[in-house]
Amino acid sequence: MRNTLRVYHDGPESGRIVMDSEFAKKSSRYGTQEFSILQEVRASYPKYHIIRKTIKRNPKKEAFKGLTYAYMEEYMDRHEVSQEIRQEYKEKRFLAKCHSIRYPHIKQWFLDTFPDVKNLGLENKEITNEKNNAADAAQVA
Repeated sequence: MRNTLRVYHDGPESGRIVMDSEFAKKSSRYGTQEFSILQEVRASYPKYHIIRKTIKRNPKKEAFKGLTYAYMEEYMDRHEVSQEIRQEYKEKRFLAKCHSIRYPHIKQWFLDTFPDVKNLGLENKEITNEKNNAADAAQVA
């Protein structure tokens, strides 16, 4: 739900006025409908705190930050991928120019086609975590 403003009553004389980022942006411009709504709510609830709603991010989510089109192409070059897969990749890149599928769709296709990319470097991370856990256990003992 976008462009929202909500009032939460935490007690008899306290509460929160919570707005999303889109509403906050629009309400910062004098003369907009959102500006007027916010002023009315502030007048009605002068002791309430105004809070901008934030989205909770998952810190454990793997985003594959370095997985660019250039990386995908270099990966296929280094791993001698079949012409059929290369052609499928080129077709997806071509279709992405005129459709809204763009990068996320191609990234998912690439990760599904080459599942080993998801695990690259995880072996090293697991070994490091095991060493750290062993060191922590030795310090406790």
